[in-house]
Amino acid sequence: MFTFQTLWTPRVILVIYLIGIVLIVLSGLAGAYFAMQGGGSGTGAFGQPAPGGGLGIIWAVVFTAISIVLWRVWCEIVLVLFKLHDRLVEVRDAIKH
Repeated sequence: MFTFQTLWTPRVILVIYLIGIVLIVLSGLAGAYFAMQGGGSGTGAFGQPAPGGGLGIIWAVVFTAISIVLWRVWCEIVLVLFKLHDRLVEVRDAIKH
């Protein structure tokens, strides 16, 4: 447990991925809800009025979709790094023998 001989991250990355997806979707739903309410706080980026109504809902959907894709890519990169580590350990062990 404390020797780091086995890596836990590849085993838990699916759980982390699913938690991230749930949080992203909830954020997107909250964004769409506040857009329907007239833009939420009333200010968006750079002090401009936040988009409300249809435009705000479209932005919420677009950003949610982009966030899901980027989250998936990030999780896959983490998995690739761990698989690369596994392969390097195999190469090291093959060279030793």
